[in-house]
Amino acid sequence: MKSMPEADADKLDQMQNYLSAVYAAERHLGIPFKWLLLLAGIVIVWGTGQTHTSFLVLLAFILYGMANVLASYLFYVGGRLVLPVMDIVLFVSYLADIFFATVLIYFTGAVGSEFYLLYCLLATKGVLYYPVWRPLLLPLYLSGPAYILVLYYSSRSFFFLTDRLFLIRYGLLLAVVLAVTYLGWLLESKQKWIGQLTRNLQQARQDLESKTELMQRTAQDLGNRVMELRTLQEGVKAINSALALENVLRLIVTNAAQVLEGARCSIALVDRDGDVVTLAASGTTADQLRYARLRRGEGIVGWVVEKVKPVLSGDVRRDPRFKRISPEPVVSMMSVPLISGKYAIGALSATSPRPNAFSAEDLGRLEAFADQAAIAVKNSRLYEGLAEEKKRTEENMQQIIAVTEVSRAIVSLLDLEEILELIIERLAQLAGTSHCAVALYHAERDELVGRLAKGPGTESFRNYRIPLSDDPATAQAIQQRQAAVVEQADASANEAQRRLASMWQITSYLVCPLLAKDRIIGTLYLADARPDFRFGEKEFQLITSFSYFAATAIENAQLYQNVWEKSTELEAILRGIGDGVIVTDPQMNLLLMNPVAARIFRLSRDVPTGTYLPDLVQNEALITLLHETLESQDRAVIKEIEVSNTQDGKRSMIYQGLAAAMASAEGHPRGIVVVLRDITSQKELERMKSNFLSVVSHELKTPLHSIKGFVDIILMGKTGDVTDVQRDFLTTVKQQTGQLQTMINDLLEFSRLESGQVKLRLEEVSLPDLASRVVEKLEPLADDGGLTLQMKLPATFPVIEADEMRLEQVLTNLVDNAIKFTAAGGTVTIDGRDLGEEVQVWVHDTGIGIPPDQLEKIFDRFYQVDGGSTRPYRGTGLGLTICKHIVEHHHGRIWAESKQGEGSTFFFILPKKLSQEEELSLDFTTLPSERRHSEER
Repeated sequence: MKSMPEADADKLDQMQNYLSAVYAAERHLGIPFKWLLLLAGIVIVWGTGQTHTSFLVLLAFILYGMANVLASYLFYVGGRLVLPVMDIVLFVSYLADIFFATVLIYFTGAVGSEFYLLYCLLATKGVLYYPVWRPLLLPLYLSGPAYILVLYYSSRSFFFLTDRLFLIRYGLLLAVVLAVTYLGWLLESKQKWIGQLTRNLQQARQDLESKTELMQRTAQDLGNRVMELRTLQEGVKAINSALALENVLRLIVTNAAQVLEGARCSIALVDRDGDVVTLAASGTTADQLRYARLRRGEGIVGWVVEKVKPVLSGDVRRDPRFKRISPEPVVSMMSVPLISGKYAIGALSATSPRPNAFSAEDLGRLEAFADQAAIAVKNSRLYEGLAEEKKRTEENMQQIIAVTEVSRAIVSLLDLEEILELIIERLAQLAGTSHCAVALYHAERDELVGRLAKGPGTESFRNYRIPLSDDPATAQAIQQRQAAVVEQADASANEAQRRLASMWQITSYLVCPLLAKDRIIGTLYLADARPDFRFGEKEFQLITSFSYFAATAIENAQLYQNVWEKSTELEAILRGIGDGVIVTDPQMNLLLMNPVAARIFRLSRDVPTGTYLPDLVQNEALITLLHETLESQDRAVIKEIEVSNTQDGKRSMIYQGLAAAMASAEGHPRGIVVVLRDITSQKELERMKSNFLSVVSHELKTPLHSIKGFVDIILMGKTGDVTDVQRDFLTTVKQQTGQLQTMINDLLEFSRLESGQVKLRLEEVSLPDLASRVVEKLEPLADDGGLTLQMKLPATFPVIEADEMRLEQVLTNLVDNAIKFTAAGGTVTIDGRDLGEEVQVWVHDTGIGIPPDQLEKIFDRFYQVDGGSTRPYRGTGLGLTICKHIVEHHHGRIWAESKQGEGSTFFFILPKKLSQEEELSLDFTTLPSERRHSEER
């Protein structure tokens, strides 16, 4: 095959030959055609009588004539032009022809001129020019636009574009241009094809000559090769029959020496460090090769391995790459790489004490032998690798069996001492070390404390303390979360390391951190008393594997100990708690019952677990509580449970049962916990209080009514004249009697509400009408205090569902309070707004305000902002409490906002619609918000 420069030279010669043809065509046809065209132009202009032609036309004739003179000179008189100059000359000449043809078309009638055929005639030159330089066709492609421009310049319009004759001529011109382009391309392709055929023919002739010569040499060497190959075959067969690497290398050099007729052969392989080590040589013992080691690139052998190229040196004394590694005399040397894949794994070399002892044929024979030797070495290494892998697999199987035994023991044992003893026993056995120990980490003191050890001198290791600040190697192993070797610990500058080495009589030790969920638990130690012992990959893998099990064992044992302690504490708490506690599973089978619960239901202290609770306790309220808890797993359920405490059942105990469901990690119910608290005394006190309030209120109401009536009669003068002083005193008595009667009415209302039997009567309520009635009712009281009472609720305010009488009671209490605590000249306003599903109403006053620290207390029963006996405002402290209960039982909420000295605003929000699914009753003992809070707990 020819090289790239030779191929380029052939192409250049071919182009020069073609240019010669173009050159001849221009001399014989092109230049005469140019002068003929110029002469035809002169005749046409003279024949038309346009001797007065413009200067521009005359200039065109002159320029074209000058171009013809220049072309004639270049092609007839001048020498042969080089290729780039030839391209430019042809381009300018072709452009001048197109330009002059365009001028002739203009003078011969433009649209009707037949000289447009000159374009077609000139186009034929494009076929010849295309292979020379493709841009030479550019003037040809410009002929179309030039034709259009000259027609426009002649007619001063583009109407000729619609002329059928023009379209036919322009289409013909376009077809000629495209045909010329195609023919030029076809001519170029044929020229290239002919050139390629010529080159192929020349190449085939040269190849034939080379093959003939090669066959002659091959026939000459064939006899010699047969004998060499037979010897090589016998040597390769012997090499491939061996498996041990040492035997393979020895056979390789022996047979190579026989093939090369007594030359001294040697083989070197690349070791793990990358050095080139001579491992076998013919006529040399293993002891003589002990120091035959070269770095990669050092000596001829090192250079062969690095460059992966053979070397043939007739005289190594003149070769700077040579380095003597043997006392044997060496003058001639050849070396070839042993290649595996893309890399050299060694080198096979032959030396001789004679100069130029080896030829290129000898190098070829050595390369052939090296190929087979490389395969044999690779197979031998694979065999040794398989043997080593088999041995490693057997050791790993022993480790897996040991780890399995240890993991099985960890699962079955819970005693920490037993587990740790098993771990260090098996770890020391598999590692073959004399010492093995484990220490636990004490986080508060940041130190390791010896727990268990095996080996001579380890008796004092229990409770042996190793502060991490004193042993940087152990601290680093813990910080990096990996095993580390402390080398020469007996001679270390660190006192903690020397002390441990002295205790165990060792030189070095291996320490591995024990981690559980990335939390440090302790450390494992391996050590051996043998002075030449070194830790390898096997010991690192063993201690790392066992560290996971040791950490898991310690964590499990600690968790078991913590759970046992917590269980003992919980059992003690449940037995000592004053409330009854019952725990069941979702099927109501008893899991736990403390002594208090057993005493409540008159059961024995040792109630058997697993018993179905309804069979032990026949209490419908308790069983209902359990069912409701299972149905509402996301919240606690509170229910009062009544238990008969005597045999006749006349005396009962009342317990508040609080039940909550226990959920598993997946969210499924795992059981129920019920706490029973004795509220019998509380219920009795509440009943006595309610009865007392009811009786006292009724007993006080009758005499007060009489007192008020008699005072009114006296003030009316029916018992005689009344002096001003007497009238003043009697008026005070009347006012105080009215206040006392109001307090008694509040107490009676409180008593009725506290019974929990007052039902809400729901109906549609118009809050503007309700507020108007309240304003009308309390307006006299506001006038007496010099106050302005305003109602700003619009008539379009939404209608809501509520108990109208109770809401009127709420507004009355709020407005009455505002009047009480607002000085003369102030204002009390009722207003509200629509919130969508709810409405908001507020009562605002400009009174004295409420201190910030008492805003949360004003809704508590019997609470007064000023609780002293000299306070100016009298009352029971129940008005706001009653308002809060009424609003919250309507599923609303109430609160107050105030600035002391600037007034107060009481807000309440009510829903527009109330659900009829539950019975709406007023339970004065517990607010709805308090009941919901208890259930959530």
